[in-house]
Amino acid sequence: MISKYQVNMLDLEQITLKELEHGKGFLAVDEIGKMELTSRKFSDKIADCVLRPDVRIFGTIPIQKAGQKSHPVLDKLRSNNQFEVILVTKANRNSLADQVLSLLLDR
Repeated sequence: MISKYQVNMLDLEQITLKELEHGKGFLAVDEIGKMELTSRKFSDKIADCVLRPDVRIFGTIPIQKAGQKSHPVLDKLRSNNQFEVILVTKANRNSLADQVLSLLLDR
């Protein structure tokens, strides 16, 4: 349990692991966050997908706040130059669709 929320690990793993294992082309993952990464199986599979040349990932990750402990998978995603990280704010969240679509179509 993280804060007042929790993840049903059985559902998370039954639903997502199969898709992450066999998915090709494009994977949309909302979200790759603290709660989801408490599943070792999910964490390992996301890390594997990052290295697969046949998979493009569109997902959300939490921002790294000062003094907050990070996760190795999130560090790997943030530091990988193959990824475009876009900070979503209240000011820009409604205007990002065209930018994201352009990024997805260009790759």
